[in-house]
Amino acid sequence: MAGDLLYIKVARTDGNGNDLTDTLETLSNITLPSGSSFNTYTINSATRTNDYYLYYVTAPDRKDIDNVDKSDLLYSFSGSYNTNISLNNINSLLPIVTSSVDNLNFFIPAGTTSSLGYPRNIGSYKIPTLPNKNLDIRISSSIQFLVEGSRSTTTDVTASIRILSTPFVTNNPQNPTVLAEQVLTQSAQDLDGTDLLFTGSYDLSTTVNRGSFIPGHYIYLDAKVTARNSGVNVPTFFNDGKFTNGIIEITSSAAINNFKTIVIEPFLTSPFEGTDCDVLYGNASQPVFNPFLQDIDYGNGQIIPINNEAIISGSATKGTVPESYYTALSSVILKYNGSKIQSQKYNIFTEPLEKTDFDQPFNIGTYGRTPSISVNQSLVGFVNFIRDLTPLIDGVVQAEIKYLINSQGDAVSPNLSDITILDSQHNFTDGGDLEVSLIEPPSGSGMQVLNGIKRILKGGYRVEPILFTQVVANQSQPESIIFETSISNPVQDLRNEVSLDNIITYNFNTITTVLFNNVQTTLPGSALYNSATGKYTINATAEASGVTLVMSTQIRGYMDGPYAPSNVIGPAKVSLVQKRGSVETKLQTVDWNPGFIGISDPATNEYSPLINIALESGQYLDGDEYFVTMDTTNFTSYLYKVITIVSLSTQYGTSDGNFDISQIPSTVNISPVPAAAMPIWGVDSSNRTIITSSIIEINQSYGFLKQKRIISSSFTASGTPALTDETQQLFTVKPGDEIKFEGQESKVFTVVNVQSPSQSPTSELLVELDREVSPAIDLNLFLLRRFEPDGSSVIFNQIKPPGPSGTAFIKPRFTTEALNKDVDQFIQDLKSKNLLT
Repeated sequence: MAGDLLYIKVARTDGNGNDLTDTLETLSNITLPSGSSFNTYTINSATRTNDYYLYYVTAPDRKDIDNVDKSDLLYSFSGSYNTNISLNNINSLLPIVTSSVDNLNFFIPAGTTSSLGYPRNIGSYKIPTLPNKNLDIRISSSIQFLVEGSRSTTTDVTASIRILSTPFVTNNPQNPTVLAEQVLTQSAQDLDGTDLLFTGSYDLSTTVNRGSFIPGHYIYLDAKVTARNSGVNVPTFFNDGKFTNGIIEITSSAAINNFKTIVIEPFLTSPFEGTDCDVLYGNASQPVFNPFLQDIDYGNGQIIPINNEAIISGSATKGTVPESYYTALSSVILKYNGSKIQSQKYNIFTEPLEKTDFDQPFNIGTYGRTPSISVNQSLVGFVNFIRDLTPLIDGVVQAEIKYLINSQGDAVSPNLSDITILDSQHNFTDGGDLEVSLIEPPSGSGMQVLNGIKRILKGGYRVEPILFTQVVANQSQPESIIFETSISNPVQDLRNEVSLDNIITYNFNTITTVLFNNVQTTLPGSALYNSATGKYTINATAEASGVTLVMSTQIRGYMDGPYAPSNVIGPAKVSLVQKRGSVETKLQTVDWNPGFIGISDPATNEYSPLINIALESGQYLDGDEYFVTMDTTNFTSYLYKVITIVSLSTQYGTSDGNFDISQIPSTVNISPVPAAAMPIWGVDSSNRTIITSSIIEINQSYGFLKQKRIISSSFTASGTPALTDETQQLFTVKPGDEIKFEGQESKVFTVVNVQSPSQSPTSELLVELDREVSPAIDLNLFLLRRFEPDGSSVIFNQIKPPGPSGTAFIKPRFTTEALNKDVDQFIQDLKSKNLLT
C-alpha cells in the first residue's frame, strides 16, 4: 500500500469467536507492524457497526504496510540469562535477560529507560499490539543465593520462580499479574550462627491465553524469596544471588492471513502516490502530515508548549504543511530562494550566451527579448553651444545647457538651485550614453560629427584650471606662474608682521606676554599692533572688513647653562590668546623645548611648532585683543646656572620670533615663480606617490591667492565662445583633483590626500597621488584641474572641429515616454513659452 493509511477496520469478533467490543471501544491508538518495526496510528474518531469498528486515524508517516504484515502475527523469541546479583534484604531476584532471536523486535533490553524516566535493569518482552494468538512460554535455569541469619528458628526458605505480566514502569513493579509459577523449597532450623546456601533448578512451561494481558504490557520473570517459621513469614537477609544457564522462549503458531480480523484502507497493492490515480493528492479530504514538522501546542497562551517533551523526543503530532510547500519551485522560488533579475546592461537586452567570469549567464530573469532592467531619465537639455576642452581635457567637449526640460514640458535654469544641479548630475550620469542633436549646424563646418550617441565623461560638472605651467596642447617648456589676489574690488588691508630682532630674556616659573619689537610699519595692519603690550587689537573697521584673518606665530631661542637635558622637567608652553573683555581664551597651544647654550655644547636655537589659526568674519569683534604668551611654570625645578645673572634664577632667551597677520582674500600679488625656479614639484624618494613643493612662492600663496592668467595660454584656441583659463578659485589642492603631466591624458593622476604648508612637518605643500610617479615624467609641465558642480555643463567624449557649433538638444539615450519626441517638437514647446525665438 502506498500513501497515508486513513482508516482501520477491526472486526468486533475475532477468528476464534471472541467478542472484542469492550476492548475496541476504549482504544486511543492502534499499533501495526511495518516491515521490521511498528507504526502507531492515533485514533481521531471511531464508528461502531454491527460487525466492526471503523477508525479514522492519523498516520505517523508515509511508510507502506507490506501485505505480509496484514496477517496474524508469528511470535518467535528466545533469550538467555546468566546473572550474579548482590542483594540485601529484598524479597525477589530479577535476572538480566539478553535476546538472541526476536522476529518482531518486541524485546526491551536492559538499560533502557521507560516513558516515565525510570531505568529498566532487566530485559523484558513487550506486546505492543492486541494479541491474536496464545503464547507458549518456557523458562529454565539453576539458581542459588545466600540466606543470612534471621531468628533462632526458621523452618523453610522458598524461591518462587514466576512468569509475570505488568505495565512495568519501575524496577520494583507492584502487583504484577502471575502468568505461571514454580516453587523451590529448602528446609532450615537455626540461622543465627550458620548461613544457608540455597540452591535449586527449574524448568517452567506455560501457555498464556491471548486474553490474559492487554497491549502495552511486558512479560518478564523473577524469583520471589520467602523465609517462614512454622508457616509464618519472617524477615531474612538474602545476598549473592546467581542464575546459571538460563533460557527463555516465547512462541506461537505460524502466521495465517486472516482479513476478517483487521482491514486497512485505502487497500491498494501498488505504489501510486503523487500520480493521476491518487485522488487524495493535494489534501482533497484532509491535511497531509509532514514527517519533518511537528505541531506545537501552546494551550491557553503559555510560553513553553504543553507538548514540549514530545517535541524534543520527536513524537509530537506531525504538522500538516505539505512537503511540497518547501520543495515545489513555484513555492520556494518566491518564498525562500528568491527571484533574481540580472543583466549585463540596463535598458538593453543581453543575450543569454554572454557569461560572467564564473561561466554563469549575465541575463537572468528575462523573457523574450525585453531588457532585464530599465532606467529611464526624465530630463532633456537645450544647449547654447558645444565647445572644445583641449588642453584642459584632451578629446572631449562641453555642452553648455541653457534649459533643463522635464516630462511635463517645464523648462528651468540648470543652476537655479542645488536641487537642479543634482537633477542634472543624476540625469546625465557619468559613463552613460548621451544623444546629441544639433538644431542648425553651420554649413560646411563638419559639426555634424557631434550628432549621435556619445559617452558622458562628467554630467553636471565643469572643469577648471587651478594651477598650471602647460598652456598649449603640445607644449614642451613650462611657463612661469604669477599669483594675484582673488578679488576685483578693494577690501580692507589688515595685514601685519612683527618679529624679534634682539635677545630678550624671561624668568622661569612665569606666564609672560611675548613682546615682538620689530614691526613692519609699511603694512596697513601695523597700526593695530602695540609693541609695548604685544597685542593686536581689532577695531570697528577691521570687524566690518569681512575678510578671514590668518594668525600665525613661531619663536626660536635657547637656554643658558651646562648641557644636561636629563635635568629638564616639562616643556614650555607657547599659546595664541584671544582676550574679549576680561575673558582670555587660548586659541592654540604648543609645547616647546628650547635649545641649549652652555659649557658642554655649541649654541643651539630651536624653533617652536608653528601656530596657525584662521578666524572668519564674525569670529573676531571690535575690541578683541590677540597676543602670544610664554608659560614656563613647568621649568620650576630646572637646575641650570645662569651665566649673566648672579642669583640662582634661570633664564631663557628668544630670537627670530614672529607674529604675523595675513588675510583671505589677499590684497597684493606675489612675484612670479620663474621657470628657472623649477622644478615646482619634487618626488618623495621613499614613496613616489607623494609630491612636494619647496618653492616659497607656492607655499606662501597656498590658500590666499589664485594663479594669474597666462597671456600666451591657448586654452581658448579651439573654443567658441572662448574658454577662459583664468580660474576664480584660490590656489588649493583637494582630494579628487587631477594633475596632468606633459599634456597627456595617459599621465593623469588623482589626488587622494593633501597636507597644506601650515600642516606638513616641513612647512611645504605635500600631495599624495593615487599611484607612483615615474622618474621619466617631466614634473615641470603640469596642469592641476578640478571638477566643480555645475548643472549647465555636460562633458562628453568627442573631437570637435574648429568654429561655433550652434544650439542643440541633448538627452540621455533612454528617457521617459513623454520625452521621446523629435527636435522640432521640443523647439515648438520652447517657442510657445517664449523661451526660444
